[in-house]
Parts: sequence; C-alpha cells; structure tokens
Amino acid sequence: MQVIIDVAEPKKLQEMRCYKLFVPQQQIDAFYTIMQQNLHMEFPYCALAVEQRGNKNYLIIKDINS
Repeated sequence: MQVIIDVAEPKKLQEMRCYKLFVPQQQIDAFYTIMQQNLHMEFPYCALAVEQRGNKNYLIIKDINS
C-alpha cells in the first residue's frame, strides 16, 4: 500500500516508514474498522482513508479539518 500525505505540516509525518497492524484471525472481517481506530490513536490530528485507484490501494492522510 502506498501512502499519500496531504497535510499542512508534512514534516510531522516524514518519519513514517512502515505501518503494521496484526489482527487476530477471528477479527479479520473487522480489519478496516480496527485499522481506522488504531490509526486515529496514532494520528489523532489526521483524517485517514484507504482508496483504490486503478488496481492499487493508497492510504490517504489529510488534516482532520480539510
């Protein structure tokens, strides 16, 4: 998954190199919800979404107020 960062202060996120989330097999159906909750804890000032563009998935990070 590639990351698109569109925030006013991108330097806050420059050190982000890798994001891993381990979800128990019995919760795999709730993966997206769990990921959203986890990312919100890590980056409470950002709005996060996963978008599919063509055949690639992107994690889009924007300021929460944009």
